[in-house]
Amino acid sequence: DDEKDAGEIGVGHEVTAIYELKLTGKSGKIGRIYMRYKNPQTDLPKELSHDISGAYTNFDSTSDNYKMAIAVSRYAQILKLSQPPPQIGMVYEIVNGIEETYETVDDFKIVLSNAKRLIEIKQGESNVQNWKF
Repeated sequence: DDEKDAGEIGVGHEVTAIYELKLTGKSGKIGRIYMRYKNPQTDLPKELSHDISGAYTNFDSTSDNYKMAIAVSRYAQILKLSQPPPQIGMVYEIVNGIEETYETVDDFKIVLSNAKRLIEIKQGESNVQNWKF
C-alpha cells in the first residue's frame, strides 16, 4: 500500500536485516522476499522480488560481512540479556574466523576480548556455575 508508511530508509543509508528461518526438511523454493521503494527521480514506486531456496549453506562458507553481522547481532543479544543469551565464546570464535581485516573487525575483536575477560573475572568472583555467557 503506497499510501501507508512501513518505515523509511533515507537515500545513501543502509540497513541490515537478519532473519532466522527454521526449515522443515523441504527443499527448493521456500519463500520470496519483496522490497518496494520510490524512485527518487520519478517518485514512482518500484517493487523487486527474489525467491529464497531451501539449499543449506555451511556457516563457514558464508561471506565475512555475513559473519560480522551475525556476530554483532549475537553480541547485542548478550547485552540485552536475551534468554537464552548466546555464549560470548561463540561470538568471539565467529569474529576471529573472519579473514578480511579492516578497522571495524579489529575494533570489535578488542571489544569482545575485553567483554570475554570481564565475564571470566565475574564468573571467578561469584563462583556461579550456571552462567551461559
